[in-house]
Parts: sequence; structure tokens; C-alpha cells
Amino acid sequence: MNSLRSPLIFTLAFFMMSPIWGSHHGINLFLNAYYTDKTLMKKEIKYIKEFSLKWVDYIISVNNFDSSLELSFIKKRELIEKYINF
Repeated sequence: MNSLRSPLIFTLAFFMMSPIWGSHHGINLFLNAYYTDKTLMKKEIKYIKEFSLKWVDYIISVNNFDSSLELSFIKKRELIEKYINF
């Protein structure tokens, strides 16, 4: 099912490519590179956002990070909430 596959790929790429995630521009770069079909992107964006937020929450809750690493995940969560809209 494509709507389940895409959020998973998006989230994995999000963590592997985290240096570009400092702005709305970085998020758009990734989404535009991944999705060639804008209609499909608009259809799946709510799943991408939901899955990404749940993944960040899970990572924070099951790990005992030092404060700077935990803060970086909190910042990622804020970027997702702010810039991924449907």
C-alpha cells in the first residue's frame, strides 16, 4: 500500500538526511525530490506528518539521550509541525 510505504521512507530519509532539515526549504527539497506526482503528495502528506511525529515521539520516549541530542529531536518535531501541512 503506497500510503503506508511513503511515510516510512520519508521518516527514514528524514533521520538520515537531517542536516538539510533546518528550514522549510529543506523540507520542500526532500518532498519535491521524492514526489514527482504532486496529487499523490497532497494525498499522503497527512500520513507523512502523522507518522513522522509519532516516530520522533517514540525515539524520545524509549531512549535516554543527553539534553543536546534530545533537543535536536524536539527541534525536528517542531519543524515537522510547522512546515508539513495538508
